[in-house]
Amino acid sequence: MSNVLLFGALLLVVILIWELLSPVRRDTSTPDYREPFQIYIGPGFLGVTPGAAQPAGIAARPVARPVDRLVDRPRKTVVGRLLFDLRPAVPPAAAGPSARPAKPPEPAKPEPAKPEPAKPEPATPAGGAVPEPPEVPLAREAPEVSEVPEVPLAREASEVPEAREAPEPPEVLEAREAPEVPEVPEAREAPEVPEAAEAHNAPAGDPAGSASRGWGRRAGAFAVSGVLGIGLGVVAVRLPSWVPTHPVATSHSARASATASATGNAVASVPVPMFAPYVMTWTGENLSALSQQSGAKNLMLAFVVAPKKGSCTVYWNGEPSTPVSRTVFGNDIATIRARGGDAIVSFGGGVDGTPKLELADACTDINAIATAYEDVITTYNLTRIDMNIEGAPAWDTVSIDRRNKALKIVQEWAAWHHRALQISYTLSAWPHGLADSGMGIMRNAVANGVRVDVVNIMPFDYCDKNRHSMVIAVKEAVTGMHDQLIDLYPQRSPAEIWHMLGVTVMPGIDDCGIGEILSLANAEKVVAWAADMGVALLSFWALQRDNGGCPGASISSGRCSGLAQSTWQFTQIFAPFPALRRGA
Repeated sequence: MSNVLLFGALLLVVILIWELLSPVRRDTSTPDYREPFQIYIGPGFLGVTPGAAQPAGIAARPVARPVDRLVDRPRKTVVGRLLFDLRPAVPPAAAGPSARPAKPPEPAKPEPAKPEPAKPEPATPAGGAVPEPPEVPLAREAPEVSEVPEVPLAREASEVPEAREAPEPPEVLEAREAPEVPEVPEAREAPEVPEAAEAHNAPAGDPAGSASRGWGRRAGAFAVSGVLGIGLGVVAVRLPSWVPTHPVATSHSARASATASATGNAVASVPVPMFAPYVMTWTGENLSALSQQSGAKNLMLAFVVAPKKGSCTVYWNGEPSTPVSRTVFGNDIATIRARGGDAIVSFGGGVDGTPKLELADACTDINAIATAYEDVITTYNLTRIDMNIEGAPAWDTVSIDRRNKALKIVQEWAAWHHRALQISYTLSAWPHGLADSGMGIMRNAVANGVRVDVVNIMPFDYCDKNRHSMVIAVKEAVTGMHDQLIDLYPQRSPAEIWHMLGVTVMPGIDDCGIGEILSLANAEKVVAWAADMGVALLSFWALQRDNGGCPGASISSGRCSGLAQSTWQFTQIFAPFPALRRGA
């Protein structure tokens, strides 16, 4: 609302400045010239022109001061013609029969007429016929001029000066034939002379009080311009939501916008820093119950993928029986948010070392890929999506470029709709940092202008037949990724780079066997170190494995950690991370 009022005020200021600076055009060559617009406040304020010559037929009038130029100047602009009354003030003689006095006319007392110096006119009764002119005898000297009779004539609505004595006529050298006396029209009644108090506020010939009405008209004009300014402000503020979304693809934007309206416009905030373990959505478990039982307020939901090559439609885990719909996980997500948590949807991923078919690997239409991402976002009103790219898809440069181009479109769409949206990439690790495939994905994201908010590394499953200390493995991989991203984002400080890093570990035994085990004690050290370094995200794979259902296992299981532990023990170690993180 403040933006709307500011816009209206600025518009009014622009109008006033434009009117003040626009050139004043006057034509003073005409004999009846007068200022069309003036302010008549009173002789004590603006005064009159003392002793100045006035054009013929115009009485003395107030003098225009600089303030007149601000408010009552001739308007020569389109804005002025729209907002102000441009009717010029004219003397009564020029007003014609259509000019109406302020009050009904009454007969005025006849005043002596000003005599013409050389052409005396015989008296003519009001309404009478004109007599024939007398013969003029030839003579060297002109006859004496008799006293000029009084002739009642209409005067202006201002004070009429007393008749002065006629001067003696000059000597006539030679008598000429006397011109015919023109027919004298009937004397018209003079309009009522305004009272003295009213004469100070209105020009001669203008009805009393017209100045006040002019001020009323101008006040109304300024009020109208203010309303127009506020209306334009509303249009300017609301225009982004009325204009079609990103220029690359508008059809899918309209569908996504309609879905957003149906699901509500409230945007849930993503807590940063945060702990959000992955959840296997294909197990059929109640997600909100898992969140409540484990104590994990935020969940990373795995995975939304395409069912087959060539498909541009996504489903949960690629199964048409679980479409992206409010009826599938919609109520669970709403319940999690009601308890103060949130949900992140992850695209792609892999299970047991086998990558799933991320949409950009299956679909070749960039706009269709963006459509699918937006539909998922609007269906669940998401504030963050995760791109989990593993295995062979991490090396496919063609699908990598398609994905990042689609993500750029999605970010522009979110900006048009004033929707908060964060994008994270979850990528594989080598002991020294991101794998070369992960760095290729990040370079392509930067080249396409994608804003990546979190880069999440997975320092496990090295499978190099060496025994690893998983605490050291985490520290080395994350520190190496930090150094890699400093080179990729030279405009960011080292602390800013730490705040965009994420770490996902695998509790217990990973897919490579007993050579890579993250114990409960290791987990505590990882959480403390990550909090001290200021990373943005901690996660692990996966929440359903956080139990001691298969102690002593020699290889990972999708249902347990392989360690002797209590249920949700790893979650309880990781959950305090947001409060412990430096700079939180």
